Order: sequence, then C-alpha cells, then structure tokens
Amino acid sequence: MTITQVIGLDDDTAVEVKEALVVAKATVGIMVSDGTSAAYLYHGSRINVSAGVGDIVSFKGTKTTYNGVPEITINVASDVSVVSSGNQVSHPDAKDITSSLDNYNATTAEYITFTGDLVKSGNYYNITVAGAASRQGSIVNPVNESGFYIPGTKIENLSGHNVTVKGYFNGFSSGSRYVNLVITDITDNGASQGGGDVTPGGGGGSEVSGNVESIDFSAQGFENGVQYNTVKGTDATFTFGDGTNDGK
Repeated sequence: MTITQVIGLDDDTAVEVKEALVVAKATVGIMVSDGTSAAYLYHGSRINVSAGVGDIVSFKGTKTTYNGVPEITINVASDVSVVSSGNQVSHPDAKDITSSLDNYNATTAEYITFTGDLVKSGNYYNITVAGAASRQGSIVNPVNESGFYIPGTKIENLSGHNVTVKGYFNGFSSGSRYVNLVITDITDNGASQGGGDVTPGGGGGSEVSGNVESIDFSAQGFENGVQYNTVKGTDATFTFGDGTNDGK
C-alpha cells in the first residue's frame, strides 16, 4: 500500500505501508511520502519514534482526517520500523502562498512556502504575513534543536524575525485562522520591523509633530514579541491576538 492509496481510504481504516520516505519531522510526528503524495504520521508526545528525515520506514496505523487533511495515527512505537537511513530527500516545487494566504485552500499535504514575522506564543510558532487579514501561518511542533534547521541556531531564537518557511501543509485550525505546516526549511531574513506599517490620520508617513489633539491610525505588526492588530483614537485601544490554535 502506498501513501497515495492511504489518502483515498475511509477514515478509521487500518493501513500498512511497507516503504515510505520521511521528508519532514516534527516533535510529535513525521511527514512521509511515496514520491507522489505525502501524509503526516502522527505519534504524539507519549510515543518515541526514532525515525528521521532521510529514513525509509514501514509502518502500521489508522487512516484519519485531522484539520481537513488525511493523516495516519499510530498507537505504539513498534508500529514504525526504519528500513534504511541516509536516503536522498527531495521536495516538489513549493507553492508560494505569501500573497494569497487568506484565500489558500487545500485538502492534502501540499508543499508550500510563505514569508512573514515569526512569534513564539507559548508552545506555538505563529507567522504573521503582510497583507493577510484573516489568517496566520503556524509551524507544527518544530524541532527546537540548535542546527536542526539553521546551523548554530534554535528556531526559538528566530522569534521576532522575518522568516521564509517551506514545508508540508498540515491543515487549518481555529476555524481556518491558522494555516499549519510541518516545515522542512526556514530562512532568517533579519529582525522584524517592530510596529509594522503605521499611517497616522490616513495620510502617508509615520511621524507627527506640532500640537496634536488627536490621532487616528491603524497598525499591524509586533512589539516585543507581542502581536497587535489595531490602534485607534486619542486614547489608544489595542486588540491583541491570543497566539493560540488547535494544533496538536
């Protein structure tokens, strides 16, 4: 049975795959591919699966659907066996959804990329993309080890930076607010511009001088790692994102 065949099965069907390549890894699951299709193999935090990127694995599990995309769940570590290691890993051409995050839609683990500002919020790593009004990106349980994605750097050290991520789509959560992905690559584009784009009084520029009684402006961005969405009026009113999602 192949990953492509598994994806087409009804939920709660028992599956057994003899050979699939690990193309991405999170702390609670691995993304496996047959060269045509990919699916997330979820094992959770209580099961230690030693398979890593570049391993070919065999496994038994149950086909499910989570956050709108096909997934495979295993119950015990022995359900996954490493057949071979050190295999070459390649990915499809990444679909850039930076400019279309709000309208993005998929039902399988497509390989995607987007750019935005990364903020660590509790256990979540969320990405605010410029121009996206209703959605954010969210990295699914990344491996927070120095050098795993970038030499000499943990992913948590990139909070507050503008980053470009590539990875496999892992469904929508929190009513489609978050576009989740299991990442394969992250590029550090430098520190985010705290405060985002600000336009006082609806005009151009961001500086105000002289005797000012009131200011109307809106802003979206980050300040000290906290996302803010709106500020309006003489007495500033802030609307804060809660930084949570429904990811596993």
